[in-house]
Amino acid sequence: MVKKITLIVLLLIITNSVTYFLSNSVSVKEDYRNYLKMRSLISVPEEEVMTLFESVTGDNYQNDNILYDTLTQEIIPKYRRYSGFISLIAYPADTIKTEKVESLHDTYNIAVLDKLNFFLLLRDSIKEQDEEVKKQAYEILKKSEELMEKHDELFKNLNDKYGLPELDHIIYLNSELSSSYSQNY
Repeated sequence: MVKKITLIVLLLIITNSVTYFLSNSVSVKEDYRNYLKMRSLISVPEEEVMTLFESVTGDNYQNDNILYDTLTQEIIPKYRRYSGFISLIAYPADTIKTEKVESLHDTYNIAVLDKLNFFLLLRDSIKEQDEEVKKQAYEILKKSEELMEKHDELFKNLNDKYGLPELDHIIYLNSELSSSYSQNY
């Protein structure tokens, strides 16, 4: 009788565990689709920031004061908010459910944070008129771009395998924006 009860309890535990696992598991494709939809909701702020940055750098560069003011008053606050939104995609902890999508997100998140650090250091280099700080800023930007290339490769691999062409523009848009302003100032 004890063996029978033990066997029934064991079967109930196994059944409940399997049911719990299956009900809480998500396919990579579904997780990937959900992630891209979340990213699509917040891609506009990055476009705005990159447009602002391009409006005061490269061929549009006028002087350090304009660049400094634009960085301080517009670019950094907007990009700081954007990076916060990107960081929040993974929270609560169960928003991203698969390792592959988590790796994609983490790579992008770090690249975005590095880009924010680039803007902050570039601003500081102007304020302090310090070429070394400016070099550090562009080294961080280079690291951000390398991470973005890694992100693009992860995205390509996921997209090749799970094919969501209707959402391609989300990732490629961000990647194009990320690399379009390297060494413009």
